[in-house]
Amino acid sequence: MKEKKLINMTMFDLLKGVSMIGVIYGHNFVSGDNTVLGIWFGKILYSVLMPAFFMVSGYWLKKKDIKSGIKAGVGNLLKFYIIVSVIVNVIGFIHRALSGNIKQWVEAFLIPSLLVSTKSPSRVGPMWFVFALFLAWSLFYIVINIKSEKMQMLIAVISAVLGGILMPLQLPFQIGQGLIAFFFVYCGYLLKKRKLLDAKIHPLIYLALIIIWIVSIAFGSMNMYAYDVQYGIFSIVGSLCGSYLIVRGFLYLNLLEWPILDGIRWMGRCSMWILCVHTIEYAAFPWGSVFGIIGHSEWAGSWLHFAIRFIVVVIICMVIQRVQNYRIKVKYQK
Repeated sequence: MKEKKLINMTMFDLLKGVSMIGVIYGHNFVSGDNTVLGIWFGKILYSVLMPAFFMVSGYWLKKKDIKSGIKAGVGNLLKFYIIVSVIVNVIGFIHRALSGNIKQWVEAFLIPSLLVSTKSPSRVGPMWFVFALFLAWSLFYIVINIKSEKMQMLIAVISAVLGGILMPLQLPFQIGQGLIAFFFVYCGYLLKKRKLLDAKIHPLIYLALIIIWIVSIAFGSMNMYAYDVQYGIFSIVGSLCGSYLIVRGFLYLNLLEWPILDGIRWMGRCSMWILCVHTIEYAAFPWGSVFGIIGHSEWAGSWLHFAIRFIVVVIICMVIQRVQNYRIKVKYQK
């Protein structure tokens, strides 16, 4: 059997798949779990969940002219935000019109979609990541065309600092999140350029990264979705340390050839579709009525809710993939 390489084209699939599971899990569990264990798990999860995703996104980016780069961001990211927002708003409008509550549709669907806001009662919350990543890509293609690498790094750090300062203002269009996301995207780009993922790391460096990460979690917070970056650049740097550890750890896990991991890798390859489908079911499906039969306060009920939503999302994405494969097959047969 040919030995699987640590660095390859599919090396982040497992991490992205687990991240998608974490997104669905977080929306079903973490927000309502006020136990000490639940609070700590939530802080750990959110400190690396999206930052690590931003980082691996930046790993594959290459230098392009600004116009081509932003065009790529529109085609690969922004279009998904627009499509999902339209679907969610149409479904929301029909439901609220039938129930005679158009005002709630405006407040919870239309305005948050137009402003790209995750403030309550936004129903397009999960898609914040896509828009923030679009902003990060756009900034990346602007900054990467600066000849001085030191200047690029300085701008990335300033972007992180500024994002942390602006986060409490809860600005529209994910401005704060986009600035911080650019920092992680650029760090991901440097991981590849400096070959930092396949380099040997001294155990003391690992220990230092772990300590910084844990301290930032214990005394701060890093939940970009909730506009919560408690200590600005300190929390961001802690999250960077944790994200690097998580990314590197998953590279080794990706070497394992377990059948169940293949399914998670598939989720990683379909991560954009999973996020889009999850946003639609999260916003438009009447889970409250369905789950009203089962108590959500108990762990058993919460796990059942999570399992149902997870299965629904996976099945829909499998159907989408089959339709896409069929369309490709028909296209090449013509």
